[in-house]
Amino acid sequence: MEKAKIWLERAKADLKSAEVLIEVVPADSVYHSQQAVEKAIKAALSVKGIEVKEHRVSGLFYDEFVVLFPELEEIYGIAVELEKHWLKSRYPIDYSRGVWDPLRAYSPKDAESFFEMAKTFVLTLEEFLVREFGLKVNMKGEF
Repeated sequence: MEKAKIWLERAKADLKSAEVLIEVVPADSVYHSQQAVEKAIKAALSVKGIEVKEHRVSGLFYDEFVVLFPELEEIYGIAVELEKHWLKSRYPIDYSRGVWDPLRAYSPKDAESFFEMAKTFVLTLEEFLVREFGLKVNMKGEF
C-alpha cells in the first residue's frame, strides 16, 4: 500500500504542475494531466500488487477495476482520452500532411479542459481506493 500512496502523491504533484502550466506552456500542462491519470492508475494497480512500466495503462485499468466496479466506467473514459496525448503533447510527430507541433497544437483552453478531466479522475479514483481498499492518503481530496 505504501507504493500506491506514493504513486497517488506523484499524480497529485503532476496535477499541480498541469495547473501552473495551463497558460504558460499548454502542451506541457496536457502532458502533466496525462501523467497524473497514468500515475493514479498505477496507484490503483499497485494496490492489487500489479506493477507496470508502460504508459498505456487504461486497458489494464479497465480489466482490473472497471469490470469489477462499473461505477468507474465514467472516469475510464477520461483515462482513454488523456492516454492519446502522452506522446503527442511532448514530441513533434511526422504525419503525411505535415509535422505535429505540440507547442502550437494545444491552447490554454485545451489544457484547462484536460486538467479538469485529470483532476476529476485522480480525486475520484483516490476516493474509491480509500473507500474500497482502505488506502491511507495524506490530504485526501487535495492536491
